[in-house]
Amino acid sequence: MMTTLKKYWRSVVWSPLFLCLTVSAQTYRSAFETNQAYQKLTHAAIFNVGGVGFGSQITPEEKAFRIIFESPDSTRLFRRLIDDANAEGLLYALLGLHLRDSEAFDFEVARLEINGGASERVHGKIALLKGQAQVGRGCFIWFADIHTVVGQIANREWDGLVQQSSRWPNLDTASR
Repeated sequence: MMTTLKKYWRSVVWSPLFLCLTVSAQTYRSAFETNQAYQKLTHAAIFNVGGVGFGSQITPEEKAFRIIFESPDSTRLFRRLIDDANAEGLLYALLGLHLRDSEAFDFEVARLEINGGASERVHGKIALLKGQAQVGRGCFIWFADIHTVVGQIANREWDGLVQQSSRWPNLDTASR
C-alpha cells in the first residue's frame, strides 16, 4: 500500500513538472527559430513564395517567412521588419501584414510611398537602385520595382502562391 502511494505521489509531483519543462523548452526553441527567421529576412536575397527555379525549391527566405507568419507575434514582427529589412525582406513583411492585418498593411504602404523603399545596394555584382528588389516566381527571377510588387500584393496576386502549401490557412477565412 505504501509503495503504491509513493508511486502515485511521484507521478502527481513529477508529471506536471516534466510537462512544464517540456513546454518551456518548446517555447525557447520557437523563440530561437523566430529570431533566426527574423534575421534571415532582414538580409533576404530574394522575394518569392511557392518555390523558385527548377523544381520549385523553397528558399530559406520563404521558410523564414513561414516561421514568422505562424508565430503568435507575427504582426509586430512584420511591422518591425519593415524598418530593419532590405527590399526583399520589406516585401515579405508587407505580404505578412497584408495577410494578417490589412490596416497595418495600408499604413505601411502609405509610409513606403513617402520614403520610397529600401536604399541602393549591391546584390552580387549587380547594383540595385533605390526601390528595386530581386523577385522570383516559378522558374523566373528578375529585378522588379518594389511599388509594382506591393501593388500585386495589394491585388492579392501573391495570395494563391501562399495558399498552395497545405500548412497555410485558407486565406478567405484567415484573420485580416
